[in-house]
Amino acid sequence: MKKKFVVLKPQYMNQFQCIGPSCPDTCCAGWKIDIDKRTYKNYRNIRNKDIANKVSEFVVRNKEESNDEKYAYIQAKEGACGFLNNGLCDIQLNFGEDYLSKTCLTYPRVFNFVDERVELSAKLSCPEIARLALSNEKPMEFDLDEEVLDARHHYSRALSTTSIWHNCFWEIRTFVIDLLQNRDFTVSERMILLGMFCEKLNSVVDSDDKSIILKVISDFKVRMHMSATKQQLNELPMVIHVQIKLLMEMIYFRQSNHAKFNEYSKQSNVAFSIETMDAKVVEECFVRGFEKYYKPFIEEHSYVLENFLVNQVFERLFLIGNHVNVLDDYILLVILYSIVRFYIQGVATYNKQMSLDEAISIIQTCAKVIEHSPAFLKNLSEHIKNSEFDTWALLMVLVKE
Repeated sequence: MKKKFVVLKPQYMNQFQCIGPSCPDTCCAGWKIDIDKRTYKNYRNIRNKDIANKVSEFVVRNKEESNDEKYAYIQAKEGACGFLNNGLCDIQLNFGEDYLSKTCLTYPRVFNFVDERVELSAKLSCPEIARLALSNEKPMEFDLDEEVLDARHHYSRALSTTSIWHNCFWEIRTFVIDLLQNRDFTVSERMILLGMFCEKLNSVVDSDDKSIILKVISDFKVRMHMSATKQQLNELPMVIHVQIKLLMEMIYFRQSNHAKFNEYSKQSNVAFSIETMDAKVVEECFVRGFEKYYKPFIEEHSYVLENFLVNQVFERLFLIGNHVNVLDDYILLVILYSIVRFYIQGVATYNKQMSLDEAISIIQTCAKVIEHSPAFLKNLSEHIKNSEFDTWALLMVLVKE
């Protein structure tokens, strides 16, 4: 069923079309694909013999779930969806979009409801989305349009801006995106400033006075234009051995069968001499790789990480979701940013160069393996919070360059 909505979306969504067999990755590879109850029944009624045989072989009733959205799932065939045919979906080719499950219909798009409006963005785990979203040198911009959308799309989050905190939705979001797009500061400095802002915001999260929340925002707007702010950021210590230890722990937490991710891991391990287990050698390799290969690339292409962060903030309703936890939201952003940065630096050091296309490929691959693993991200978040260090200070150490 189609329905008209008011839609807010980043402009890269205007250009997006699935590139099918030309795609360098397979969107359904390595994932369990949930099938809703309506789709499951449609599949069981298919009379096309070849497709019906595939349904019998690959579609499994999920008897452990009472949720109609996870009524069944598709078993993988050689690491990918059993309905995949030369990069295209057999179901869609034979029966059209109406026969797709909610999961397949929606991905890589992300739909959120904010009051009566739809917010549409997309996952960077899709190579074409990553290319469109990350390669634009200009700050990410957003369009507000009326669009006709399939009402069956899966909606990730729904938010009503009626509470005091959510009533500050636009002020908080606008400030955060403006901060992340402020090119007077390096991306690392922007992340540190965002951490300082989040720490202060966390102290007033339970306030029933909107003016207190708005004052935190206005104070930080002033702070952004103070000359002393840059100096304060420069004076923050860079504790490289702690940073490396945390990053290495992050990487070792995650095992994957994704070939490209494993290759990037291997290259980074070699580049930083991690197998030597010699902390001094690893630190020397890390610093040398940063200065010689990572820093020159990121100074010219900082917009790649900027766009990555802005997309995360918009897609996840950063700081303003239904279950507000400022610390958890910032931890997640730091984890994703730090892992991406680690791999770009590692691969650049290994190959003694970094290209824009390679950096985008690294981000897309990390998104595929890391972002779509909630259990992994939760474990990492708990690991950081249970550290012997002050959590907010530790997060600043992780993003400091």
